[in-house]
Amino acid sequence: FDLVFVYFWDHTRFDLWFWQIKREVGSEEKRWFVILVSIIFGLLAINF
Repeated sequence: FDLVFVYFWDHTRFDLWFWQIKREVGSEEKRWFVILVSIIFGLLAINF
């Protein structure tokens, strides 16, 4: 899962995930985004 890899090991590419957002996204918002996407991905993996 590329988002988790980039978040933990390749911080230089992490901001590229948010390039379409017109405002500055804070690090706290980015952290919660990674947590929520990981939870959703995990739930989908369990259900299918």
